[in-house]
Amino acid sequence: MKKQKTLIVSAFVTINVIKICIFYFFNDLHVFQITWTEDLLIVFIAAIAVSALPFNLSLLMYAVFDFVISAVVMIDTGYLRIFSRMLPLDALKQARLLPHINIAIMEVFHWYEWLVLLTPVVYAIMAFAFKKKKGSTTDMNSATRVLTLYFKILTACVLFAVSLRYLNFVQKKVYNDPWNQPSDMLLLKKLGLLGFHYNEAVLRIKKGKKTRFSDEEIKKAQEILKKHRLKGSDTYKELAGSYSGYNIIVVLMESLQAFMIGQILHGQELTPTLNKLLNESLYFSDFYSTVSMGNTSDAEFSVNNSLLPLPDDSVYVSYYARDYIALPSILAEKGYGTYVFHAYRPNFWNRSKAYLYQGIQKFFYDKYFRIDEKIGLGLSDGSFFRQVVSKMEKLPQPFYALVITLSNHYPYKLPPDLIALDLSFIGYEQFRNYLESVHYMDTALGIFIEKLRKTGILDRSILVVFGDHFAPMNNAYLTMNTIKKFFKTSGTPFERSRVPLFIRLPGGHPSAVIDKSGSHRDIEPTLLYLTGYYRENIPMLGENLLAEGEGFVPFLYYFGNGSWLNRSKYFYLKRGERLRRGRCFSRTEKRKLPYEECKAGIERARREIRASEVLIKGNLIKKIFKYKKFN
Repeated sequence: MKKQKTLIVSAFVTINVIKICIFYFFNDLHVFQITWTEDLLIVFIAAIAVSALPFNLSLLMYAVFDFVISAVVMIDTGYLRIFSRMLPLDALKQARLLPHINIAIMEVFHWYEWLVLLTPVVYAIMAFAFKKKKGSTTDMNSATRVLTLYFKILTACVLFAVSLRYLNFVQKKVYNDPWNQPSDMLLLKKLGLLGFHYNEAVLRIKKGKKTRFSDEEIKKAQEILKKHRLKGSDTYKELAGSYSGYNIIVVLMESLQAFMIGQILHGQELTPTLNKLLNESLYFSDFYSTVSMGNTSDAEFSVNNSLLPLPDDSVYVSYYARDYIALPSILAEKGYGTYVFHAYRPNFWNRSKAYLYQGIQKFFYDKYFRIDEKIGLGLSDGSFFRQVVSKMEKLPQPFYALVITLSNHYPYKLPPDLIALDLSFIGYEQFRNYLESVHYMDTALGIFIEKLRKTGILDRSILVVFGDHFAPMNNAYLTMNTIKKFFKTSGTPFERSRVPLFIRLPGGHPSAVIDKSGSHRDIEPTLLYLTGYYRENIPMLGENLLAEGEGFVPFLYYFGNGSWLNRSKYFYLKRGERLRRGRCFSRTEKRKLPYEECKAGIERARREIRASEVLIKGNLIKKIFKYKKFN
């Protein structure tokens, strides 16, 4: 039996070390660039601890541990390929949603990669081969067994202590800036696959879920938000308050980036509808997504609340039940009906619960639509838009409607009969699929706008069209190289976060291209300016995009905390990078600037991110602003 147990322990260690190597191979990470210390310690701790159990139970636990490691390899691989990041523990709160996005998940993997999940079968075979016969005895007496058990437990404890010590050593080296967390790739290289999640779990336990803040932090947050007052516009002063009582239709275009707006490839117009919209809208060409872990839901949140998302969590999932003063709530007080149209499951991103605190009166989710044509995750955008107009015609006016598309979701695969472009000259297949998918979404939007025009709704409405976040692809490096090869870009490190924003006013005028820098949080103040519904006790971190100025965009999550941009310069910092290594750059003069010229922007970006976090987690919005409803 002793030899059999030794063989099983050896098999467990060997199989799982190979499995971790496979993870690095799957994701183009060189095994010799990884520090294996934490991975090996965790595997040995599990192997020794389980070996102390009775034989049959130990086989079962080996199989369980093996399956867990297999699952970590597969889930991290999928998440890394879709989002270019490792799976954070907080994302497990959305694990129940995985069956709803199975098309995207299946598309990520090759068939042979699923074989990793079959390794627990090895232990079933061993259990059968080494089945203990009745009446058989071990070759150890009771005293020896107790001593062996004690030695194994002691060894496991010593290794666990060493692993914590090593983890603490690495943390001191890589967490050199409390504001700027290290990148996932840096942590992966220093700690390995298992060590990455081990580190996150330890930090999560230490940190906990903070909802109470010091008086000083609250005061700072209050001062920052009270400095953000709505500014008027000299250029567009005639628009101030001119659209009181008009419908507001906000169209969130899934994964739409700005680099293709107005572009023609080999005589083919990629976004004809949006290009046409340029002639009857205010188009903001230097507009950015600042989403965090909540992706699309973060974009929705920032648009409706003029706050930044959380740097370490999803607002809709973990902090939805707060006293928000959201745009739909403000409009409802002025007699608006407030609605969301999204032909998908209501619990995705916890929307059905979150909307109750955002002032949404009715959510039209998948059950309200006839699923007569499917693309990707669900109802096609073409059918969706047609059905939305039919429902809007029956709504009392004025109304606020957030309309969320679905077809241009990863993995961007259209049915062959809907492909209308010839992009064979682009070598990267997934990028070709993305452009074709965007073209289809754009065509569906065109149908929507024309139907709104025919019903008369369009010219009784402010129409807002914007992109929520960058398009996740399997190879981020190849994606950016392809974009630079075929398209004109902003020339900043934040290009992948640049998304379009169109605001079409009734009548289709004025129209202009505005290069003021902005982000999702600036949409609400701009709409409040146009409708005249702004009051000083409405909290907002954004600004009126029609007001004069350079604008200001703080970045988080995908970039180092302290990264920011305005019309004339930017500061780019990688996650985990020391501040002084960041890049301060003049956009107008096309040259590098001294760090000191960006320091004020760094401090502002960090203050605003922190202020938003304090308000959300501490549920302080209505308390600070002493909010009262409109009379």
